[in-house]
Amino acid sequence: MMLNEEERAHYSAHGQNYLNTLAEAVNYSAPGARGSDSVYKDRNISRERGQAVAMAIEVWKSQVLGLA
Repeated sequence: MMLNEEERAHYSAHGQNYLNTLAEAVNYSAPGARGSDSVYKDRNISRERGQAVAMAIEVWKSQVLGLA
């Protein structure tokens, strides 16, 4: 999910702690559950960008962590 303007501002101000809080909120709202009314449900971009994200993670792992 891409961060909206408000979320980007919170991230700029609070960093990783904010992302942890947001991740908990998303998870708790169960956007993937059948019948979910999660405010995050329609923000899933994995179909459009999932493969690019997965590739970026693999590059990061190999460069930063020395993993492949």
